[in-house]
Amino acid sequence: MIGGVALRVSSPVLVGRAAEAGQLWAAFERAQAGSPATVVVAGEAGVGKTRLVAELIGRVRGQGALALAGGCLDVGEGVVAYAPLVEALRSLIGAVDPAELERVLGGARAELARLVPELGPLEAGAEAATGAGALVPGRLFELLLGVLHRLAGRGPLLLVVEDLHWADQSTRDLLGFLVRNLRAGVVMLLTYRSDELHRRHPLRPFLAELDRSGRAERLELARLGRRELSELLAGILGEPAPAAMTLEILARSQGNPFFAEELLAARGGGDGGSGELPEALRDLLLARVEALPLPASGSSPDPPSPPSPASGCTTICSPRSRRSRPGTWLSCCARRSPTTCWWPRMTAAATRSGTRWCRRRSTTTCCRCSGRRYTPPMLARSPR
Repeated sequence: MIGGVALRVSSPVLVGRAAEAGQLWAAFERAQAGSPATVVVAGEAGVGKTRLVAELIGRVRGQGALALAGGCLDVGEGVVAYAPLVEALRSLIGAVDPAELERVLGGARAELARLVPELGPLEAGAEAATGAGALVPGRLFELLLGVLHRLAGRGPLLLVVEDLHWADQSTRDLLGFLVRNLRAGVVMLLTYRSDELHRRHPLRPFLAELDRSGRAERLELARLGRRELSELLAGILGEPAPAAMTLEILARSQGNPFFAEELLAARGGGDGGSGELPEALRDLLLARVEALPLPASGSSPDPPSPPSPASGCTTICSPRSRRSRPGTWLSCCARRSPTTCWWPRMTAAATRSGTRWCRRRSTTTCCRCSGRRYTPPMLARSPR
């Protein structure tokens, strides 16, 4: 019931992803036949990539096959080399019995233990034999390739690497090597946030090379439509959601499953049904706003002159103006075109000196409204 929705904010069933789940399972069936496969899953934050991957992992393990998973880390300016592969290899300890693990790792165990200490203590003199410095990438790549081939010899293997948009160069190099050299029944499933990839993001060349090689297939997750969102809400509530509730959550979430679940939980929480945005979700959205870069020139645009109170809104540019060319930061008028500034393709907005600036997409005019600050639909309080 609605009153108990706060106890479970995730749908017990996967909604609106039947075709995508079928495509991933077809890749795993190719691995069962002994052929490698690589699938790259893209989508904005909260659209359901992790949920889709979790469903596949559960189905694979349900058939007795091995599934290893790891994720890249957002460490700011730092670097955690090979983070997803380290996490995946660490899970081998509980997934494979010790005797089989010794066979799979073979002569690579001593050197891989320098990367993943849980794989076992180094043998006496092992570090001196392999060199006291950093691991040599070429040798490490070959060792990991051999381990994956031996694991695939036991049966089909699923290797998942999530959040590829945070991958460092060493991780991208390793994954590129594996994609080109895997010959056994291994499925590599890579996920990334498409809304994190700016024009010069280092992942773009990697993805372009995968497309050029023809060794990987791409899968783009879209937002949910009204029917799918209704199914999502019904799965959480245990009964069909009222039409008015569905329309309101659809308008505020724009079909993003994570946002929809959090907004539904807020309605059923302890805020009197006001639909107030959960603090965790509000902080997430505002953090993305503050992370937006300045224009490519590196300088902030000069704000327009304040409009007179009588006019309410003053036009400062038009489609033919040089200042309105794509990619520039422009002041937008929330009262005239709020949806153009935020949805459906707006990543976010940035606040500069009290003025709301938005990256232009298809606005016909840009203006600044006096005395009013634009609030995106997601952050707006729902009507009582």
